[in-house]
Amino acid sequence: MHRLGFLLLLGAACSFDLGAVPRPGSSHRPSLEDRKASDLGGPGAEPRRDSARHDGARRDSAKADGPKRDQPPREGPALPVDGPPCLPPLTRCGTLCTDTQTDDQNCGGCGKPCTGGSHCQKGLCCPPGTTNCSNVCVDTAVDPKNCGVCGKACTASELCKSSTCTTASACASGSDDQVFGGGMRGCKGSVSFQDRAKLCAAGSHVCTAQEWIGKRGSATPTHIYWTDNFLYADSGAGGCAVRTTVWVWCDEPGSPPMRVCNGKSDTEGNTCNWTNCGFETKTPNQYFGGCQGNPTAGTLCCL
Repeated sequence: MHRLGFLLLLGAACSFDLGAVPRPGSSHRPSLEDRKASDLGGPGAEPRRDSARHDGARRDSAKADGPKRDQPPREGPALPVDGPPCLPPLTRCGTLCTDTQTDDQNCGGCGKPCTGGSHCQKGLCCPPGTTNCSNVCVDTAVDPKNCGVCGKACTASELCKSSTCTTASACASGSDDQVFGGGMRGCKGSVSFQDRAKLCAAGSHVCTAQEWIGKRGSATPTHIYWTDNFLYADSGAGGCAVRTTVWVWCDEPGSPPMRVCNGKSDTEGNTCNWTNCGFETKTPNQYFGGCQGNPTAGTLCCL
C-alpha cells in the first residue's frame, strides 16, 4: 500500500516539464511571444522605463499647452481713465460730472475758473451785479437794451432806471427839450460854461463831447448846448475842428469854449460864429461851433 502511493507521487513528479525551466549556464532565450507579452504589459509584465519617460513627457506637454501663469488675463474694452461718460447736459471734468454753464471752476469748459468774484452764467464769467445777455455781461438795472431782464429794450425816449424803463427827465426843469439815445437829453437854456451843470437834474451829469458823438446817432441839435469839455478850435480851408487840448483858437484868457450848435443862433439868444465843425478832424461834421463872442448856451445832460 505504501509502495503504491509512493509510485503515484513519483509519476506525478515525472510528468512536470523540466525543459521549460532553464538550467544554469544554458543558452535558453525567451521566445518572441514572451517578449511581446512583456512589452504589451501582459499578466505579470513589468512596465518598461522608456514608457514611463514618455508618459512624463506627455504630462509636461499638457502643462505647456495650458494657461501660463505669467500671462495677464484678457480684458474687455478700455474705459475712460476718470470714469464713464456723463449724461447730458453734464460734462466730465476729471472725476466729476459738472455743468460747465454754471460751474464757477469750469465755466464754459473744463479748467476755466471764474476769478475776481465773478460767477459763471451760461458759460461766461460775469462780475457781481451783471447778467450774461447774449454773451455780454450787462447791468440789467440800467442797461436800456436789457432793462430788468435780457432782451427788454426801452424806447428812444425812455431810460432804464432800477431795472425799469422810465421817462424820468435829465433836465432840471423836469422837461426834456430834446431826446437823444442812451439817456442823453438836450436841456435848453442860456447859462455860462461855469454854470452848465445847473441845467441838469439830480442824478444826471453834463455829457462829454465823446458822449455827444457816441449817443446822438443821426440826430442833429435843435438848440445850442454846452458839453462838459473845454473845447479848443482850429479852422482853415475846408472847415473847422475841435479838440480837448490847447489848439489855435479859444485859448485866450476869458474866452469861452466851443460847444454844440444847431446853427448861428437859437430861440434862447445863444449864438455860434463857427458851425459844422468836426471832432479832432474837420470831417465828419459833428455840429461843434463857437467860440469867441459866444458866452452862453444850454446843456447836454446824461442820465
